[in-house]
Amino acid sequence: MFKIKLILGGLLLGALVLILLTIPLWLSLAMTINLLVPSGAWRPLTLVTSPPTHLDTVVSSNSGRELTVRTYTGHNADRGGLVIYTPFIGGGLDDERLVNLAETFARAGFVVAIPWQSDATLTVNQKDSADVIATILHLQQEAGVNRVGIFGISYGSGPAAAAVVDDRVSQDISFLVSLNGFANLDSLVAFVRTGQSEYQDTTIKREPHSYTQELLDNTLAANQATDIEQFLTSDRYRQLRQSLSPALLLGSDIQQTSLPPVFLIHSTDDAYIPYTETLQLHDRLRTLGRVSLLALTDVVQHGTYRPITFATLRQKYLPTALDFTQLVRSLLAIS
Repeated sequence: MFKIKLILGGLLLGALVLILLTIPLWLSLAMTINLLVPSGAWRPLTLVTSPPTHLDTVVSSNSGRELTVRTYTGHNADRGGLVIYTPFIGGGLDDERLVNLAETFARAGFVVAIPWQSDATLTVNQKDSADVIATILHLQQEAGVNRVGIFGISYGSGPAAAAVVDDRVSQDISFLVSLNGFANLDSLVAFVRTGQSEYQDTTIKREPHSYTQELLDNTLAANQATDIEQFLTSDRYRQLRQSLSPALLLGSDIQQTSLPPVFLIHSTDDAYIPYTETLQLHDRLRTLGRVSLLALTDVVQHGTYRPITFATLRQKYLPTALDFTQLVRSLLAIS
């Protein structure tokens, strides 16, 4: 009996050591479940961590805007800061998807900040990157973090990339995540106008969502342009393209060599921004020797989640979970 107890004790001790050695893997998997399933008290990360607190602060930006910055802080905030930028999400700061994203990273040890402008207009604006930078500086000053990651969503990936290469904060950026983002304003505008996107020798045809058409229409109106062909050859458009296109900002062969790792995620059935945009950006970064990790999914659609059934769990969620876990683990390793 003593030998049996000794063996069982050794097995338990070995299991405990194994768990401790693989905590990064466990945390990556727990975060992945949280990210793919936006609600549920049963989720592992929710079960074993305390709910983060949040605080709203008014922050002035060089864009001339007064931002409401919501900051989430968990029990063990030891991984630095994270700015999530998605200026046009439907539910604002209380959107369930945005809250889940912020709380997931806060539970994992990040101090998370989300800038918001309640009266934001759906338009492409060169000043948007100033709001990202203002939020980074706010985190550094008020939360005492030095290194900050940026998580840009949809159109927000453009201003997020612009902040990464801005001299005021570039040395403090630890990583960039782009979710359903774009590579170049030129190809994005072409998709909105034609419903076609190009990648290598493949042409993908898809009906653009009305959201992206509205974004283009509002941008024309904001620049007092009535003729789109004329606008696309104007100096104003060239400025927008250069200052907000991630492929131009991050993918220049003369860009600084200290570019942080870039994590790219895109839904393959995205009707807002085609996933070929992310493939183009990934290829460009890899060609230049940049650190770029890619995860394609058809689970996290543009703003919605695919319903969970036995079939989608096996065919969609499990393959996506494997890719997400590897990506999240790599992200945690540098934080």
